Amino acid sequence: MSVDLEIARGIAEQLRSSGQPRTRRRVTTIMTAYDSHRLTGSLRCRIANSFDEAGLVCEPSMLEVDRSSSLRLSLAEVATDLSREPEFEDGLPKGVHIWKRMESGWVAATTATSRAGVLLVDVDLSQVRDPEALVKPLLDNLRELDEAALHDLLERDTHAAFKRFRSGTAIRASLFVAVPDAGLKNGDEDDSIRTSLGVVEFAVGPGWILVVRHLLQSYVNGSPAETNHPVPSAADYVNALQDYGLADATSPKAAAVAVINHAVDSFGRAREDLASYVESWRNDFNMGSHDKSVLSAVQATLPLLVDALVPFKNPSVKSWVDNGLPGLPLATLSDDISRNLEALRGLSETTAAAIAQANQAKNEQQQADLATLAYADQAQNERYQASLATLAAVLLAPALVSSVFGASNFLSDSPLKLIWLLATMLIAGLLTQQLISRKLHPRHTQAALAAKQAPGI
Repeated sequence: MSVDLEIARGIAEQLRSSGQPRTRRRVTTIMTAYDSHRLTGSLRCRIANSFDEAGLVCEPSMLEVDRSSSLRLSLAEVATDLSREPEFEDGLPKGVHIWKRMESGWVAATTATSRAGVLLVDVDLSQVRDPEALVKPLLDNLRELDEAALHDLLERDTHAAFKRFRSGTAIRASLFVAVPDAGLKNGDEDDSIRTSLGVVEFAVGPGWILVVRHLLQSYVNGSPAETNHPVPSAADYVNALQDYGLADATSPKAAAVAVINHAVDSFGRAREDLASYVESWRNDFNMGSHDKSVLSAVQATLPLLVDALVPFKNPSVKSWVDNGLPGLPLATLSDDISRNLEALRGLSETTAAAIAQANQAKNEQQQADLATLAYADQAQNERYQASLATLAAVLLAPALVSSVFGASNFLSDSPLKLIWLLATMLIAGLLTQQLISRKLHPRHTQAALAAKQAPGI
């Protein structure tokens, strides 16, 4: 097997294991894989031939692209299916939902043309099997949205960003949206706190706003979960935007303001959800529970939300808002972001104080338990010493009797006198034991006497 074919089959295997029918690679990335830095004619033929042998379909052809281009790669076994069965519903790609601004408000539409008025185009990538299938219909209907900008929107950003694409006039941004619990709580009760972060990227152009919503990244106690989850339905999302200014929005930029406000406020709702856990713990604490596992889960989740919200405070946001969304009151947005950040940090301090309180209560309980054990050990030792003293006193009296009689000739006359001596020793021991018991337990003796003297006994 040639080296070129091994490289091509490696790329095909990566595509097959990813679960996506298509992927996008830059030409320079392909050149690096083939250990070449010059795009010569022979290299083009080598790559094209190895792709054909490995079952990779390259669009456009490797023979037609230049170094700055990017390629759409798909597997030959699924490329035919993709061309025969495009995911369209009522003329729209699957996962794409369109709302049009009418006099009565925003209503669902079935045509993706901005010439008919202001449009809100929502793309739910959790419903899209092949994101590449969205490129052509969206580019054909959304003016001044170029292919590079659209591909950037379809790729999930790792940080919130506000940017203007140089090759087009559409302004773009990517935001994090916090989704507390995301409706994913299991039936069993535990102390795990589930939070999800969704990435919402949007572009604003003449007569339209394109909103791309990526899969929710789920976290359990601040750590990434194994699986991601779908975002809320398009209808639920648009209905939620209505409360943040979309209902009165008559322009794409006003709709973008609603998207931003909804994203910022989502962190406030997430903070309230986490605060409810702290309040629930406080109620349990007042009832005697010192378990702090839920507090530890809250403390681990809070940095996740703070880190996702901090990029909103970047100074570049002011420039982006001034140039892209002049209708958005920056002071109001800044105040909302600052308020949510302060509330999250305040909750972190409250949680830390609660953890310290729980630790102190636990330490006090441990000290009390140790004191109780020490008291019990001391009492046991005292009882042991008292038992030894009692035994010594009981044995002392018979020994004294024995020594008195042993010093005389009392036992030399008759065996009966020996029996009398033993009886005397026994009686002396019993009397001594009884006397010590009365001294050690006077209350029991008094209670017995009182019981005997009570009427009817």
